[in-house]
Amino acid sequence: MDPEPLHILLERASSSSERDEENRGPSLVLTGVLLLTIATLVVSGRIYCRAVLIRRMGPDDWCMIFATIMATPIVVMNCISVAGGVGHHTWTTERSGEQQAIMLGWFSMLHYFLALGLTKCSLLLFLIRLGPGTPLCYTSWGILVFVTLYTLIAFVLSAIQCMPVSYMWGAAAAGKCMDRKTMGLVLYSISIATDFAIWVVPLKTVWRIRMPTRQKVALIGVFSLGSLSVLAGFLRLRSVIRSFTTKDPMYDNTDLGIWSLVEVLIGIICGSAPAVKPLFSKFLPGFLGNSQITPPELIDNVNGQRIPGRRSWGGTTYALGSVGGGAEGASTEGFRGAGETEPIEIEVELEPVDLGVAGKNLEVELADRV
Repeated sequence: MDPEPLHILLERASSSSERDEENRGPSLVLTGVLLLTIATLVVSGRIYCRAVLIRRMGPDDWCMIFATIMATPIVVMNCISVAGGVGHHTWTTERSGEQQAIMLGWFSMLHYFLALGLTKCSLLLFLIRLGPGTPLCYTSWGILVFVTLYTLIAFVLSAIQCMPVSYMWGAAAAGKCMDRKTMGLVLYSISIATDFAIWVVPLKTVWRIRMPTRQKVALIGVFSLGSLSVLAGFLRLRSVIRSFTTKDPMYDNTDLGIWSLVEVLIGIICGSAPAVKPLFSKFLPGFLGNSQITPPELIDNVNGQRIPGRRSWGGTTYALGSVGGGAEGASTEGFRGAGETEPIEIEVELEPVDLGVAGKNLEVELADRV
């Protein structure tokens, strides 16, 4: 076991009792337990909507479920660390408590990368489903591939940053570590960049989606709140940099634990919020507005004549006509790709129009098209 640093011994001998009583551990525990509780409730509501009301679980739902599972041990390990002295000043804690905190911090880091990566994958899969065939879809696929590779690389590098791993917390007498400061700066900077791309960049596209105003405002509000993950990422990066120079790690590294939890759990909460919309439709009908959309005029492909009409769409769906652009963007293919839900009811009203040979088969053709 390594001897305690000299500055810790000096602080232990000269510190005042008032300062020794400072404890930031409860704030770390409260943040973790509160956010995890909210995240669990929201994800549970998501599972109920997708599995019971809609009866269709998608890849984005499974990713978010596994993200929540991966995030839970982070909260548990933080609570154990606080019980071992995290939050108190280092010179007031036992050396064994500091070693335990480093070991649990390493485990938490592995779960952090997995939980954050799965959350981002879930959000990207949701964006892909939201706008099939649009630039947003293709961009999301590219980011999804990058995030998957990044998560795997970050997990592996974090797992083997010291060899043997126990050398990190002083359990092994000899070993070797990577340049952990450089590795941390690179990995967390990339993570912040992907957070920005996922939460902030799509806001303009989401604004162009044709849906009831209250639904649109709610969706944009969710993405705006989710952008707090970007801010939490910046604050976490600052805490990581500070952790390499601090002389009081048990006290100062509390911020690192708090911002890690905020970044991961806020992402899970906001990423699952849009999927809970059917609950409002079921128990608070009209709260977010109806989902009736009046698209542009239908066009007869045979004679090129415009056919005034009205299509009424029941259920909970997202209209991406303005995102895709053109007549194709207003087709029901966009609805099927982004549809959350309930059976779609279609009503077609046509004014008498002389369409020649194509006229008698028009209704069948329209039914096939939608």
